[in-house]
Amino acid sequence: MPGQPAGSDQEPDEVPYAELLRALRRFLRTEGERYLDDPNVASVGIGPKVTDGRRTPELSVQFVVEEKLADPGDLAARGTTPVPDAITIAGVRVPTDVLERTG
Repeated sequence: MPGQPAGSDQEPDEVPYAELLRALRRFLRTEGERYLDDPNVASVGIGPKVTDGRRTPELSVQFVVEEKLADPGDLAARGTTPVPDAITIAGVRVPTDVLERTG
């Protein structure tokens, strides 16, 4: 991490929450459309990560997809690509969350 001596045991400074939110919003404005070019991606936003159907306190970049697809063959057949596990924004690794569109 810049500013940290090599081999330092000290944790790097965290990015303030408000600054991270600003960076996430900027990311959505500048990069979000690229993800929306994927035919399976319905929307991209910011929200709590959902695990086992429950919201967690962890912030995530949420991708709403028409259909969750895990098989590489299904992905290729639909002309779609996998959503990354995380996206680094303002030096912070933010997890992604893939939610299937309902209704």
